[in-house]
Amino acid sequence: MFDDANYFKAEVHYTQASPNALDIKKALQKRLDRCKTSKNCHQPLVLADNNLLQTKSTKLQPPLKTYKPSTTAELKKLVNNQHINLDDIDTSLITDMSYLFENSKRTNFKGIESWDVSNVTNMGGMFHNAAHFNEALNSLDVSNVYDMHWMFKGARSFNQPLDKWDVSKVKDMGGMFQEATSFNQPLNTWNLTNLKSYKSMFYKATSFNQDLSKWNLKSALLLFEEPLC
Repeated sequence: MFDDANYFKAEVHYTQASPNALDIKKALQKRLDRCKTSKNCHQPLVLADNNLLQTKSTKLQPPLKTYKPSTTAELKKLVNNQHINLDDIDTSLITDMSYLFENSKRTNFKGIESWDVSNVTNMGGMFHNAAHFNEALNSLDVSNVYDMHWMFKGARSFNQPLDKWDVSKVKDMGGMFQEATSFNQPLNTWNLTNLKSYKSMFYKATSFNQDLSKWNLKSALLLFEEPLC
């Protein structure tokens, strides 16, 4: 441009042209499109709002739990410690949760709704006399549980929906809501095909007033009958 301009002494200022944001986005989109068809592109990419290509997460990983007990005794020791959040406990190895919170003084049960109880078969007396318990449980997978006797007996604060539970394998619900004086939730959708024992199921459950007409039981009177002992 200034070849052989021996006497040119004026100062020359230049500025670097800023690329058009739309052009950048188009260029990145082309790169993204090429990557989608490339055999060497192993990570899925997306064009972010800041015009940068970033990997797209294909699956959200659940946070790691702090504790993973393998026995009921280990689990009970953890839940008896009120400084430990229930959400930090991985219960996937536990098969027996009977009397787990019996007479519990715990006031914070938050996180129990996310427990993996898919391998649990016994929940008898699980919340027996747990005076402060009133946490949501409807999301729990109880499809393998066969024993729920005394499960909420004396849990005077408990009044949460349980209508989504699969209780088709449960054989014993004797005294399940006995003296659970606040409980009054619909249970008419429960499949009680395998239920054998249900005596005193709602004995002294003074608030309970739900329709159970769809239940196929030999004697509905046993549900509210006084226990023998």
